[in-house]
Amino acid sequence: MVLFGWPIFPKEVEVGQPGSYPVHNKYFDPVTGQKVLQDFLEEIDLSEAMGFDGVNCQEHHGNGIFCAFVPSTTIMAAALAQRTRRLQLALTGTCLPLHNPITIAEEIAMVDQLSGGRLIWGALRGTAIEYMHYGVNVSESQGRFREAFHLIKKILTTEGPFTHAGNYYSVRNYNLWPKPLQQPHPKVWMACNSLDSLDFAVETQSYVMTPWVPLTQSAFVYESHHKMAQQQGRAIPSDFDDMFAGICAIYCAESDAQARAEAEEHVHTHFTKALAAFDSNTMSLIPGHMTPQGMRTWLAATSGKGGQSLVFGFEEALQNGTLIVGSPHTCSALIRRQRTEGKRGTLLAMFQFGSLPHKLAMKSIELFGKEVLPAIQEV
Repeated sequence: MVLFGWPIFPKEVEVGQPGSYPVHNKYFDPVTGQKVLQDFLEEIDLSEAMGFDGVNCQEHHGNGIFCAFVPSTTIMAAALAQRTRRLQLALTGTCLPLHNPITIAEEIAMVDQLSGGRLIWGALRGTAIEYMHYGVNVSESQGRFREAFHLIKKILTTEGPFTHAGNYYSVRNYNLWPKPLQQPHPKVWMACNSLDSLDFAVETQSYVMTPWVPLTQSAFVYESHHKMAQQQGRAIPSDFDDMFAGICAIYCAESDAQARAEAEEHVHTHFTKALAAFDSNTMSLIPGHMTPQGMRTWLAATSGKGGQSLVFGFEEALQNGTLIVGSPHTCSALIRRQRTEGKRGTLLAMFQFGSLPHKLAMKSIELFGKEVLPAIQEV
């Protein structure tokens, strides 16, 4: 289950155009924000009661329409660790180059202890504009990401004080307190929509997730991962297929017609405002953020969209697998497509998306839990 957007963003405000990111914070009302946050927490409570496996969130900055409440995944996870008892807490993930690796490792260990070992940690590079926010050279993103990732795993697993002198980070005479409950460390997801990060996921034997891409691109990433692993002689985790993940929006109602009638407007808001607010047309082309190989992958995936890979119409999203809307029977069938066509063993489902009202999100979660979850256990 994925959420934490801003469902009441004004319809008349244009986003997704050059210069519209970051989204102006005058649209965030603190009192209303408290109500929206409590609604999200109520949806998480219901998802646990209905038997969902977990909840996940990812760090982003400046895009309140999509990630209004998660500038820090570990703060959110720490709160959810005390509110829930069974749900796995997936951070998909933390923008490594924007933070000190010691801080990230310490917070991973703390949340894993607070949750009783329910944490799944995720690593991502973040968007180019977020480097500009933090004053970090975007051309260093790959180098910082890789060094930080290795250092974080070293911090989590090293017995006794050690010293590290790298290109971007230094550690002197340090060891971790407390250690994570899961040993040697929690499972790790890595966001890989292009080949830039995929080779590193293979090298580090990380699990892979593909945020907001069509099933064809998801299958391409899966097959490329296995081909790279074979070429490099790298072992693939035995449960990799079950952990290979994707993100999509889901709305479940009593019939297909009712589901579309209730969800279509909010799906449109999700793709044309919430995801479009990242302005990927502009931001992904900032020099230095992608390697030439990654740029070729990006341009191929966004052919005909001018680089705006995250914007889909309702029918297109249904067809390409970034959206599941329908009756319980239809939702079950579309989820099976996620496995057969997208190779996905785990689905990170966004049940509150775009401008969907809390009441409808709760209704969808309950119906999905009652009728869809039991039907897809074998998928």
